[in-house]
Amino acid sequence: MADLWLTWDPTGTPEQNVTDVEVTISEVTPEGNEVYVQSGWARTSFCVDDPTLSFPLAPWATGTEADAANCQLQPGVPTQVRVPVFPFGHIFRAGSQIRVSVDAPGASRVLWTFDSAPDPATHTLHVSATRSSKITLPVVTNQIVDTASPTGVAPSPATRWVRRAVTAPVLAAVPACGILRAQPCRTYVPWPTSPPPQSAPSSVAVDISGFAFAEAEVRVRVGGTVTWTNRDVAQHSATGNGFSTGLLPQGQSASVTFNTPGTYQYQCSPHPSMRGTVIVEP
Repeated sequence: MADLWLTWDPTGTPEQNVTDVEVTISEVTPEGNEVYVQSGWARTSFCVDDPTLSFPLAPWATGTEADAANCQLQPGVPTQVRVPVFPFGHIFRAGSQIRVSVDAPGASRVLWTFDSAPDPATHTLHVSATRSSKITLPVVTNQIVDTASPTGVAPSPATRWVRRAVTAPVLAAVPACGILRAQPCRTYVPWPTSPPPQSAPSSVAVDISGFAFAEAEVRVRVGGTVTWTNRDVAQHSATGNGFSTGLLPQGQSASVTFNTPGTYQYQCSPHPSMRGTVIVEP
């Protein structure tokens, strides 16, 4: 079960605020191979679960048109998307890594394939502290063979099913690359990645000096505070949509806390040519 946080890039067409998502799990072995394990798919408009059919790790969307209308991705606003991964049984051995790939479905299957979307779209996957995309998998530490008789009749000594735990030494051997049925194997190649973006600070200070805001654009995380301090003799303010510091005499400060992600433009009330921007990140 994958819980993702996605943001739609509004530079595309309006239809792209709904997208299909593919999550693929693979095992990267200590020998340097990558073994396919399982995948899952979801459409972002299927965000309302049917409580009578869903389980904690297996959501089942209603799929109704009314629910889908309320599940569109919003530009600049992280939206939670739940992607169920199909059931599988796989042994991840000590020393291996689990690789999780998130992309759009299309041309990735052997016997069948999805059609790729005709128009390219850009969506952002969030991995920040406040919007942490993650995958949750059930773990079975030992394989159990049940003692119950398949016929419901008390087993005889000749037909008894033996209950046992298969311990690690029995499963220690790593299968050769490509030997597992329907689990392709290839040499592991890491994806080129850029360093993760730095998280926005929780507080920012902006000086007002020389009839200008010293930092014309600042970034702060949700719940963060921006403090303006006037260094000029003339009185100034920072006034935007839904907030204002009021007029600040020289040497005085005022703070505003931003609890909603977005971009906030502001200006000085008596001097409207003085402008600034606060970007609130999730």
